[in-house]
Amino acid sequence: MVARLAQMSPEERTAALARLPPLRQQQLAQKLNEFAALPPEQQARYLGQTARIMSLSPERQAEVHLSLTDYQNTPGPRKAVLANEMTRLSTMTDEQRANYMAKPNFRQRFSVPEIEMMNNLRGIVP
Repeated sequence: MVARLAQMSPEERTAALARLPPLRQQQLAQKLNEFAALPPEQQARYLGQTARIMSLSPERQAEVHLSLTDYQNTPGPRKAVLANEMTRLSTMTDEQRANYMAKPNFRQRFSVPEIEMMNNLRGIVP
């Protein structure tokens, strides 16, 4: 919703927010302010990520949203390890990725839920 609102004109955004309950209006206005405060490259990354998610089937979107929530709730140091690994995995072909993730060294460094999360976020989060 934030991505859609961010791409609207101020008049369209005001009209869209006016149709929502007051609490939801307030929440979205806060999120829009946070989005507007991001540097342009982070805004572009967020919008691209949102577009990629919206292009997925509803079932796949649900999986991605759950994995994004898990990723965002991961403690800082571990989150950094996962982010680095997802960046590395994003440079691989599907075959290279499958071979790499099948190796015992990889399987020892990451839990089954973490591996599932990285698979769900493939192509969504760098």
